[in-house]
Amino acid sequence: MGGLGSIFSRSKHRYRPRRGGMFAHSIAALILAILFLPTARGQGEADPDAHDWIERMRKASSSLSHIGTYVYDDGAAMQSVRIVRRIDPRGFKERLFSLSGVAREVIRDGDQVVCIMSDTRSVLIAEHLSDVHDGSLPIPGSRFERSTIDDLGAYEISQHRTLERVAGREGVVIDIVPKDRYRYASRLVIDRHTGLLLKSDLRSSDGTSLERLFYTHLDIPESIPDIALRPEIPDTGFTRHELKPRRETVPSDPPPDFARWSAKWVPEGFEMISRSFDIAHPGRKPVDHRLFSDGHASFSLFIGDIQKDSAAPPPRDILGAVNSFTRIEGSVQIIVLGEVPMHTVEKVALSVAPIH
Repeated sequence: MGGLGSIFSRSKHRYRPRRGGMFAHSIAALILAILFLPTARGQGEADPDAHDWIERMRKASSSLSHIGTYVYDDGAAMQSVRIVRRIDPRGFKERLFSLSGVAREVIRDGDQVVCIMSDTRSVLIAEHLSDVHDGSLPIPGSRFERSTIDDLGAYEISQHRTLERVAGREGVVIDIVPKDRYRYASRLVIDRHTGLLLKSDLRSSDGTSLERLFYTHLDIPESIPDIALRPEIPDTGFTRHELKPRRETVPSDPPPDFARWSAKWVPEGFEMISRSFDIAHPGRKPVDHRLFSDGHASFSLFIGDIQKDSAAPPPRDILGAVNSFTRIEGSVQIIVLGEVPMHTVEKVALSVAPIH
């Protein structure tokens, strides 16, 4: 008989296996056979595609507790932020704390949001993150929190063959490219083991990076104590601004004239997902705030009477990936701002008109 049995039965004096001989070939064949044994995935379950990875990321963000540090760069400034997110049977709680620049904290407990800002010595309290227009810190993956992959029909989504290392972790690279010129592209790096977002890069149509966010450190602890979620900035003597609860319909006592104004054009795929009448400061007139989203990008439309004691904003303004366009019609001021190109916010603002 031949094979491995006859090889080992020979005298060591009569046979010495040489490198590259039968022994080496047999071992190599055995290793290859083990490596390529069929697995459960190979027998029927397909590898996750780009859409699967985005859905995994969305679910991981809302179900996996973690602690980390990330860097946010909007082109104008760079800041480092500490994040503590706890998700357990008691619910959702998150704390963000700026590690560079002005000391700011954001505490999210369920839907309630508290922003503590040391530079203005003020505290903003709101029922939803989208109600806070100033003072909030960037949150990894926040644009996907309430969306599903079905909402992304305005984009082409693809997956790279190679992985990218971020914060010492291997990540799957996903490109989200718009089908039109009215929104930005994104490149995501998603942790292949946990599904958490490790890096995001918002890009213009020519590939220029407009806004980057990437982790430098990420931990998945077994538990997170309450003390890790308590604010550190002492807010004694700070002015508190409690934003009015959002109302989905126009107030009836009586409704202001501008409540009957509406945008006659928004890019295909965008829908109004919320509407509120914000009063950020006592004594001010309410502002009609409408938030539009396509499942990835979003922009806000503000319509209100001109505040006589406020300085008029510039017609066009840019801060990193955020563009704003302001238009005044008589006594009504219209502002559109969001992470979409300037020509998008301008076209939406110019389409706003009263509905008779």
